[in-house]
Amino acid sequence: MTDQQHLERSCRRLLAWYPRAFWRESGPEILAVLLACAPDGQRRPGLAQAADLIRSGVWMRLRPSAPRSARTVRAAVRLMCAGAAVSTVNLIILLAFIVDIKLCHAVLGLRLIAAQVSQVNTPGLGPVVPVLTGLVVPVLTGLAGAAAVCLLWLPASSAFFRSQGYMQARHKAQRAELARIRSSRARRPGQV
Repeated sequence: MTDQQHLERSCRRLLAWYPRAFWRESGPEILAVLLACAPDGQRRPGLAQAADLIRSGVWMRLRPSAPRSARTVRAAVRLMCAGAAVSTVNLIILLAFIVDIKLCHAVLGLRLIAAQVSQVNTPGLGPVVPVLTGLVVPVLTGLAGAAAVCLLWLPASSAFFRSQGYMQARHKAQRAELARIRSSRARRPGQV
């Protein structure tokens, strides 16, 4: 096996980190650039180049929608995350309240029926917790969800989710990645 064949084989292994769709579209061109810029006698990519290719491939796999989405879509995602955070805090408070009540009953040796348990005031949180977990948090979560849905139905969001617009944005991101690889190779022609 020649040095060029060893290098091509090594580069193909590194390019396997990229998503298949990107590899089918741009892989041969990236491979040609890597091979053309390699000095004679090189059998495999250098450590820095290999790390860069792996990092870029993993990044594209983890963030396949790298193109910037519409502002309304990003805002809707933030609202969904805020709703999830509020729900998580609600769950934590509710669990703490339940554990606190059960602990008080265990320490005091009380055997209360459900109606009496709901009337027990634990130190500091008594009337606040039922209002928070029963009224305020569900209203906040519902408002965040409704706002997110409204944002996703706006024309800017709808345009982003149309398959043609989304695919164009994705291809633009892939072309940008290809240009970044070319420019990084052009800046360091002798380095590998």
